[in-house]
This record gives sequence, structure tokens and C-alpha cells, in this order.
Amino acid sequence: MSDTRRKLSTLLQVVVGLVLAVAFLVVVWLTLRVPLQVLWFRFISESEPTAGPPPEAFERFRREQEDIAGAADRGPIHCRLEPWTEGGEHPPDLKLSLTNTSAEPVTLWYYTWPHAHVTFLVRDEDEKGVASFHWGTLSSTAVGIDDAGRPTTKLPTLTLNPGETYTAGIWLSSLRDYIDVRPGHHRVEAVFDYSDLGGWPAANRDFVARSKPIEIEVSGPQSGDRFRAWRLR
Repeated sequence: MSDTRRKLSTLLQVVVGLVLAVAFLVVVWLTLRVPLQVLWFRFISESEPTAGPPPEAFERFRREQEDIAGAADRGPIHCRLEPWTEGGEHPPDLKLSLTNTSAEPVTLWYYTWPHAHVTFLVRDEDEKGVASFHWGTLSSTAVGIDDAGRPTTKLPTLTLNPGETYTAGIWLSSLRDYIDVRPGHHRVEAVFDYSDLGGWPAANRDFVARSKPIEIEVSGPQSGDRFRAWRLR
């Protein structure tokens, strides 16, 4: 091999290595961003008693985790998760629906997608929560709040009129990539957990909506596969 080819081969290996390293770091960041932010807020609040928002942010995260784990529905939003039946060239596996069941319009803030407020919770056959994935961790949008808990940047909103429904398609492969569970029979439920930001865009918004579970079967990876296989039962 000539010196030129050897140099090009070495350069190509370096470039491929850098790309793989960056991809790995991106996946790690998306998976751990929220827990790391909470730990950072907790560290700041303990080291600087007058820091302001961080203690409230940690308390809010704690409440959200309790709501996701087992809180009953509260508020006008109904959450539904069901198999996708509408066809398409590359149809998703599941249909996620958020419906306003009240007689008044409901306006919600969000980042990237309205279902960024949804966490997918996996339970085993004994109904024990074994893993979860918050869809909002896939968002590249950062949500900052001021001392009053209001957003520091302009965020989009969604208004659902009475009876109106927002829908999104969900692929099992997307959940599989971020949720590690043992092979076996499991149930997946979608939990919509939402609260206003310092009274914006409307005050007294503190909602939880839990879908009925979807039955799935998780099997071990086949030879050469990286991930376990998920399929609807």
C-alpha cells in the first residue's frame, strides 16, 4: 500500500471513529439529560441556598415521577394508546391520542411536539413498573424558567377545543431503543403529565392522564442483532 493510500485509510478510520463517538455521546445525552439536570439543580440548590428556582425544579421533577408511577387521572385530558389501524406506506405501531373531554378549550404549552409531555411506562406481569421513557428527552428544545416559574423563551402552544383530539404515531422500535427490559410479556402505558409554567399559558393546569395498557412481547436479540425485538400481542 502506498503512503498516500495508507494516509487516506488512517484518516478515514479517524473520521469514522469520531462519528461513532459523537453518535454515542448524543444517545447518552438524550437518555440522561433530565436526570442529570435534576442532579445539577439539586447540587446548586444545596451549595447556594439563595439560588432560587433549582429547589422548585427538583420538587417538580419529584412530583412528576410520582404522578407517572401511579397517580389517577386529573384534569380534562384523556390519553389513549392503541394499535395503529390507519395504514400508510410505513405505518407506526401505535396511535397516541390526547383528547379534551371538557366543555371549554384547553391550551397547553409544549416543546417540539405536544406529546413531549408523555412518558411511556412499562410494567411486568405483576403490574410493577420496570422501565420508562420520557418522550420529551428526544427534544432539542431547552425550557428555561424565571424566578416566578414562567418561561424565559417563547414556547409554542396547542389549543384543543371541546372534544378535539391530538394524535401522534409511535413506533415500537423507537421505544425499544430507549427502554431496556427483559424478554417476556409486558404492558406499556402512556402517561400525560402536564402543569403550567407560573400560570402560563393558563393558570391551575396540573393534569395527569393515563392510557389503558398495550400488551407487548419482548424477545431476546437474534444472532447479529443489537436490540431485543418488541411486538404487539
